[in-house]
Amino acid sequence: VVMINDIFQDGKIDIHGGGQDLKFPHHENEIAQSMACHHHPIAHTWMHNQMINIDNQKMSKSLGNFTTVHELLQVVNPQILRFFLATTHYRRPVNFTDDALTEAENNIKKIENAYRHLDEQAESNLSALTTFRNDFVAAMDEDFNIANGMTVFYDFVSWVNKGNGGPEVKEFFDQVLEILGI
Repeated sequence: VVMINDIFQDGKIDIHGGGQDLKFPHHENEIAQSMACHHHPIAHTWMHNQMINIDNQKMSKSLGNFTTVHELLQVVNPQILRFFLATTHYRRPVNFTDDALTEAENNIKKIENAYRHLDEQAESNLSALTTFRNDFVAAMDEDFNIANGMTVFYDFVSWVNKGNGGPEVKEFFDQVLEILGI
């Protein structure tokens, strides 16, 4: 509460996030403190992510399966790690496995291949493109439902691989890649 009030003049932020383990009592106490001190909630939206599992087991120092991001980046391509994390819904546990990283790497290769072969000079099928765009936005508007959003995006990538292209198609492709951080 103190940091937010120090940094933001009105003492409010749009999104406050943290791990599910902080929801009670930590975040509920922050809400109570803000209401008592400033008579308004500190954040408009609270988002709580699930924990990270390693091969279906909670990651923890006591279990000996703990690693830092810095250590992980010594052996995993940052883009693959980013894609893996970006395509997991924030409220679902992240199950970190070698197979999951391999799947993320293969999906990135498929996406890159479609992007490389996209014909920017083709005439865009705006009707189909609008459907892909609307379906992607609808999925993301549904509590950041990245699983459904990625289903739409993978269908879009397959559609591009069938020869569909054009400047508007490339623009949408770029927008989704930016959202995913790749």
